[in-house]
Amino acid sequence: MIHGYPPHHSLKRDLSAAAIRRPTKLPWGIDIVFDIYKNVRRHTVLDAAAFAYQRYGNTFYQRFMGGDFINTIEPANIKVILSTNFSDYDMGTRRRRASLPLLGLGIFNNDGEAWRRSRRLFRPAFKNNELRSVEGLFELHCKNLLSAIPRDGSSVDLSELFFSYTMDVSTQYFFGNSALSLLELGGSERAGRSAKVFSCAFATAQDRIRENYVLGIIASFRPRHKFKSDRRVVWDFVDHYVDGALKGRRPQKTSQYSVLDHMAETSQDALELRSELLHLLLAARDTTASLLGNLWLMISQRQDVREAILQEIKCLEGKPPTYDELKAFTYLLNCISEALRLWPPVPLNSRTCVRATTLPMGGGLDGTTPLHIPVGTIVGWNTYALHRRADIWGDDAHEFHPERWKAPFLPYYEYLPFSGGPRRCLGQEFAILETSYVTVRLLQEFGSGTIGSVDARPWTEKLTLTCSNLHGTKVRILP
Repeated sequence: MIHGYPPHHSLKRDLSAAAIRRPTKLPWGIDIVFDIYKNVRRHTVLDAAAFAYQRYGNTFYQRFMGGDFINTIEPANIKVILSTNFSDYDMGTRRRRASLPLLGLGIFNNDGEAWRRSRRLFRPAFKNNELRSVEGLFELHCKNLLSAIPRDGSSVDLSELFFSYTMDVSTQYFFGNSALSLLELGGSERAGRSAKVFSCAFATAQDRIRENYVLGIIASFRPRHKFKSDRRVVWDFVDHYVDGALKGRRPQKTSQYSVLDHMAETSQDALELRSELLHLLLAARDTTASLLGNLWLMISQRQDVREAILQEIKCLEGKPPTYDELKAFTYLLNCISEALRLWPPVPLNSRTCVRATTLPMGGGLDGTTPLHIPVGTIVGWNTYALHRRADIWGDDAHEFHPERWKAPFLPYYEYLPFSGGPRRCLGQEFAILETSYVTVRLLQEFGSGTIGSVDARPWTEKLTLTCSNLHGTKVRILP
């Protein structure tokens, strides 16, 4: 994706003289805008971006809509951006301007002390002692998930159920009170506020944020009626939880840790609480649901993968897994790693340079010399393309091959589903545990029967702020 505006025109001379340049055909790079929207409509943004790297190199410069951008899939460059020279970059004005209308300020668009405060607030939820206690939470909502799956051989889109499941787990663990959206699907009177309406509104509102990133200030001239309506639904949904926490009337109050309760002890600002919760929900719900959908696309299509996981979990004898047992299922974990490699839930990211600096690679005609990065430059990387580099992952880089993780290869900046450096995802272990638990319980319930995909279409991107399969995970299950 393309991000940001520069502070001055000298950047064009500095960057175009040092880096391989992607040419434009029309003034202001309007042709790039047309290409982006063409690929958005075709659901080929990620593949088109990957092709650009093949054409122009692993690091290249482009100028469009008055902005200067460096795009890279060099691990050495990404390490410098995220870790070594972390203080030389921030999240950028464009990112904040695009996301503020929906999400407000929070952990994903804040910098400095505000960002560090958010990390401190969220970190207790992901400590080892808290993670060891989530099995009961996972099992509670897994029962609702299993009940929602038809057993008469009719097809079901598991991806929709996974989004409901992660919604229910996330709202209970982080907000203190579950949305019970899986029960809502079944028409249960126990279901809470309309999570389905929220989910639809949240997804379409994220589309507007993505457009804001691409168009910058021009996006402010586009009609906003639909966005405002969706935003109202999203805000009302989260405000329900915030209001309950501030007034001390949460209906399912338990001794289990709740991020919202912890935040309400330190802040009574309802807008601040809403914003942080929206950032947290985006990360905890959308990304894990996307991972589950992609993993189960392979499980439903690949009998060898399904049987290997079944063999590994046979030792449980049908019992729900514990924290330690989940950590020991190496083949299942390899499958999760491979799904994250092929389809990272957050495939595009960027930072803005706030202090003149350099990248170790990308300069010169061959892209192997250091590259000067002036203040104001937007540096973006494409995790989707990085994870498919054949020179890193082999000639089968485009194939689902969990066995590759058996090798003594411990990639870090070659493999970035959870980002890296000081901003590395706090919820990494939670997401992997949740994905493992759901997968084990589904296979325990249905693994001895028939599980098959009913959609032969290839994986196709559905890109908002996160990325999932446009066609879902449609399967037919017979116990």
